[in-house]
This record gives sequence, C-alpha cells and structure tokens, in this order.
Amino acid sequence: MKSSQGRANNIENSILGKITKAGKGIFSRKGYILVTPDAKCGARGYSVVLSSAEEGTGASPHVCGIPTEFVGDLIENDLVLIQPNGTVSVVWESISHQNGLLLTEACNCKCLMCPQPPKAHDVERVRISNATLDALNPKDVTTICLSGGEPTLIKEEYVKTITRVRTKFPKARVTVLTNAKTFEDFDYAKRCAIQGPDNIIYCVSLHSDNNRDHDRIVGVPGSFEKTIKGLTNLAKLRVPIEIRFVVNKINASRMNSFGEFVYRNFPFVAHVAYMSMEIRGLAEDNMSEIWIDPYNYGKEITEAVSRLSIKGIPTSIYNMPLCLLPESGWKFARQSISGWKNDYLPQCEGCAVQRECAGVFTSSTRQSEHISPLRPMTFHSA
Repeated sequence: MKSSQGRANNIENSILGKITKAGKGIFSRKGYILVTPDAKCGARGYSVVLSSAEEGTGASPHVCGIPTEFVGDLIENDLVLIQPNGTVSVVWESISHQNGLLLTEACNCKCLMCPQPPKAHDVERVRISNATLDALNPKDVTTICLSGGEPTLIKEEYVKTITRVRTKFPKARVTVLTNAKTFEDFDYAKRCAIQGPDNIIYCVSLHSDNNRDHDRIVGVPGSFEKTIKGLTNLAKLRVPIEIRFVVNKINASRMNSFGEFVYRNFPFVAHVAYMSMEIRGLAEDNMSEIWIDPYNYGKEITEAVSRLSIKGIPTSIYNMPLCLLPESGWKFARQSISGWKNDYLPQCEGCAVQRECAGVFTSSTRQSEHISPLRPMTFHSA
C-alpha cells in the first residue's frame, strides 16, 4: 500500500477513516479524515486532520508535514490508516479496482523472489482488514483481493473474513493470493469452499513442473507436493483456480514444459498467468540466483502462453512491457501491476503503444536494459 510520513499530534492509537477534501457537515463528520491546506482550521468532529502545512491545530488529532504530492493524490472516500508515529497509509482507493486486504505477513514459504519478506503474524492486520470491510459500502465494491504473506495460514480468522466478505459483498469478485499448501488438509479446504463467496478464485503460485526447482524457489522442502495436493482438493470442491508462474533464472527454461504439465494435470483451471518479477525485498537479496532480463525470454514466454491458449486454457502474461515481447505476444499481455506502484520510465516517452502497455514496477530496483519506445515501424513479429 502507498504510504507517507508526517508529524502526528494527539493521536494515541491507529485510526482508520475516509478521506474528505470537500468537508462534511458538523453532524456527518464521524469516521472522516479532513484533508486541508490549513492545518489550523476548525476540525471538530473529524477523526483526524491531514495537511502538508508545517503546523497543525492545537488539541485536535492531526498529522502535518505530509508531502504535498501525497496529499494531492488522495481522493474523496479513500480509506486511510493513520498511526501514532505519523505514518499515513492508503488501505483502500475509492476509484481503484485493484484493492486488497493484507491479512497477514506470515508465510509458510520463503520465496527467493518474494518482494515482501515474511514476518511474524500481527493480529493488527486482521483488525485493520475487518475495520476496512466494515467501512466499505457494498454498492461501491466490485473486487476484493485477499493476500499476505499466506492469508490462509490464519485459519479461523481467514474463514471469518471470507464469511464476512460473502455476507456483505455478495456481488464482488474475490481473488485470494495463496500457495495452497494449507489446502492439503481437505477438511480445511472444504470449510473455506463452503464459507467463501460464490464469486471467488484462488490464485495459486506454482513455479515449476518438478519438485526440485519449485522447492528451491520457495525455500521449503516438500512444498511442491503440498501445493499439488492443495490444488487437487480445491478442484474436487469445484473452486475456481488460477495458476501463477513467476519467471526467474531457475525456471525460465521450463515455461513450455510447465504449460504441458498444467494441461495434463490441471486442464480444469480457469486461468494461467506467466509473470515477470518485482525486484525488491528478497528478490534484491537473491539477485544473482534469480535475475533474468525479461527481454531474454520474451519469445519463450510467448510460445508457452500460445501453446496453452491453443489447447483451450485462458492464459496471460503479467508485468511485462510490450517492448520486451514479440508482437505476437501482445494479445496475451495484461495491465496487471497495482496502480500505486505502476508507471513508465523516461525512455518510454513517445511510445506508440504506451496506453496498452503494462509499464513497470516503480518499486523495482532493477529494470530490463531493453525497455525502449516503440514506433509504428519498429513493431516486430515472433
């Protein structure tokens, strides 16, 4: 989630509230956070006042000194979490269709390319997620993503969360990012299938067609077998599944064989996504072991998704700029990067296909050396 740092005053506990820049009537301010250039204005009734001004109000809870750019990007009805130390984080963007709830940072894997290294579970994460769901209007919510860490690790709290989502947001499309290892327990998988929303899909990370490479990538022996069992149990329960394959130096040569493995063993999957890496966190630490320039596998990834698509399995390419793919792969490329960390590089200026391009992770510390603007005459075929 995007966040910024300011100076907090009179804030003893974390506060979750909706942004308003237009202001509210005196009796409609409960639960709202006022964004104003004048931090000394009257703020009675608001949960907090946010401002880029250097000084704030006296006794009213406020955070001042927030960077002007961050304040300017806040939109009416965004949900924001404010910490006593002055950290301001956007937990739900009102106009985005890519919002998610981080249920836990704990994980039962330690993937070499993980952009968010695992941490011990903090129950505050669940509290914030529940408060976020409580604050949302079902009419305004079309999609919800549940993520971690590994969100299914928190067992009872996870079941309670998906039950709450099913009850309050029956029309929302729900995506769960998971490694599916906990679903090797059929009884737990069954509970989640019964309690979860009807319109749910589990996006399962599977990084090879063999246990040697997969377990090396995720850092935990036996993970391949558990994920396969979890996938099988979800399939038995007729829960929709997407399989996600994050391309790195270890598994890049197995993209085609992985596709064949999926077709033979999981022809029922709703979708397969081949994904380029976000270089941050553990990916930075393990750069020499996992880094491969996406340009160097552009033809191979296009061939792999084309083969699966021909066999009737919906397949996409995530997180790859179009200039790194042969033109025949463009129809599979999706604008998949979360809006708050998605942008284009200076060298992308003037590109003829920028509006259709996924762009890059602004959070990545390394980018392909081959990103360049495409002109109509530079389009190339595989």
